Amino acid sequence: MPSMLSHLTDASVPVLVPRVPRPNLLTMQDFAQVLGTCGQRALAPQWGETVHVGDIRVDVLPFYGEQPSPDGPPLAEGLRSWGNCYRFTTEDFSCLLLVDSGTDPEGRMDAVVERSCRELGPVDGVLSCQREFLSPFFGGLSHYWAALPWTRLRELYADHLAGRLRSATAGPAGVAEVCAAAGARWFLPYANGFEGVGRAIQDVGWGLGEPSEAACGAAVREHLRALGVGTKVLDWIPGDVARFERGELRLDAAR
Repeated sequence: MPSMLSHLTDASVPVLVPRVPRPNLLTMQDFAQVLGTCGQRALAPQWGETVHVGDIRVDVLPFYGEQPSPDGPPLAEGLRSWGNCYRFTTEDFSCLLLVDSGTDPEGRMDAVVERSCRELGPVDGVLSCQREFLSPFFGGLSHYWAALPWTRLRELYADHLAGRLRSATAGPAGVAEVCAAAGARWFLPYANGFEGVGRAIQDVGWGLGEPSEAACGAAVREHLRALGVGTKVLDWIPGDVARFERGELRLDAAR
């Protein structure tokens, strides 16, 4: 919150945030309420709503994934990591921003993307992380285990030990499936870490010894080939700028 507020110079300009029905163990703050307390205007549109920022259309999509378990029975009512995914449509390009999404007991992002593209057509680009979250046993949100009953934890831990625990995030295979559903021309790796401007990301696990972004990109390409999908994977590094102009993508390298 302090870093966000340090970049906001006009408290009347709204910040778009996920709607939180009520704070809970997995979403401990109501983002709109916190911003309002700080004197900053906020909007918390519901999934399925459309917001216009100038001539840019922003469709607010459901966020499925990055939950305590990728499958199985739903959590208790209201117990959820609340978030949004987005579809942006401009006069130059369209893209899906899918962050750490994938699948959870409430839904699947490939179905969300398929429905969006059925209604609005294919997109130029998909942005998503490629990391695999073996929920709830990964080195990120360590409190996720506390949202599950002991019987379910035993089942998931047995799957983890046996190497059959599914990822809550899409991972390279899921990214390829989403790109296929989106009819995307480009996949742009997103939120895989940061090791400095102009430096390639060597560990998408943010220092936990996971594959490099280049290795994940190669895996996405392999899955796309297996699916017969022509989506191109962009190789870029923090500081690079991807520009869509008249339907074509141009990469400006970091200086």
